[in-house]
Amino acid sequence: MANRLFFLAFFHFAIIVGFSSGLDTAILADLPTSNLAGAWADLLSLVDAHKGDSKPAIQKLKSYFVDFGYLGNSTLTADLSFDDALEAAVRLYQQNFRLPVTGNLDSATIAQLVTPRCGGIDVDPSGVSQMLQNLTHPGTSHFVKHYSFFPGTPRWVSKRSLTYAFDQSTTSLASGIPLTSLRTAFSRGFQRWANIVPLTFTETSSISSADIVIAFAGFDHGDRHPFDGQMGVLAHAFAPEDGRFHLDSSESWSVNVRSATSLAAIDLESVVTHEIGHLIGLGHSGDSAAIMFPSIAPRQIKTAFGQDDIDGAQALYGANPNFVPGSTAGTDSNVQSSSSWKATFSCWHLLVLLVLAKILL
Repeated sequence: MANRLFFLAFFHFAIIVGFSSGLDTAILADLPTSNLAGAWADLLSLVDAHKGDSKPAIQKLKSYFVDFGYLGNSTLTADLSFDDALEAAVRLYQQNFRLPVTGNLDSATIAQLVTPRCGGIDVDPSGVSQMLQNLTHPGTSHFVKHYSFFPGTPRWVSKRSLTYAFDQSTTSLASGIPLTSLRTAFSRGFQRWANIVPLTFTETSSISSADIVIAFAGFDHGDRHPFDGQMGVLAHAFAPEDGRFHLDSSESWSVNVRSATSLAAIDLESVVTHEIGHLIGLGHSGDSAAIMFPSIAPRQIKTAFGQDDIDGAQALYGANPNFVPGSTAGTDSNVQSSSSWKATFSCWHLLVLLVLAKILL
């Protein structure tokens, strides 16, 4: 198994390294141990686990699936067995992330599981997956939509001109990023959504009157959704019209990942743009090209909307009167191209495979 993983990783490395600008060779050479997987490093020990197995990290996996809606709280017992319920959760997860549906924890599934992601659920409390809404577009037989909404389809109905404020007692926790740079990253993220729907977002200094309040926090921060440390849950935002937007202070946030030296650098603007989607009412998308896809690899830049993001937002609010269908609304000239971020994401999976091989050898 270890030799097979190492061969696959080396083969993919040979292909990817010639095409990807996302990770430079110095960073690739500095391959870490299982700490690469951050908060979910224990899950690396489950590669090739399947129903009937019993391993200590299965408890961690069950907790993971409870957090994102794949399992109910009643499954969190001292039982460390890979049971029927866990196999069903793995199958649903593989469906959601367009992986081969086997119910087994192959290397591709493990690599996806340990990828940093949003803290929002993928499966709503009724058991319906947000990421499998494969509905044909009216009037066609080929277009499939993947966008989703929160249960009840909440949106901002009382106002369309929204304000946001930073809890400035927490902004010093944002990896040392200057406040001016933070403000720019958030402003750009809000403007992207304003470009496609008839909402406006204006910064205010008053957190008591703001519609949206932004804070950096670590671990348990009082909202019953604790963060879990570096390279786990990156951020979460609540459905309309709640307005709470929290980012994990444990992350290595960056406003320029191209020049960042940390393998664990997380592009702030990409995560901000995703979470604003939740703030306006969008759930997760099963389209990996969409901003509302749950996961983002370290050093990945993903700020350009997919068509699925645009369709979902406009289904809630209608189109901005100035929006031009087929335009590149929400993008800008210095955003990494689609092919480039996909190569960066592939490099992340490559690194996870190499770590798995290193553990198993």
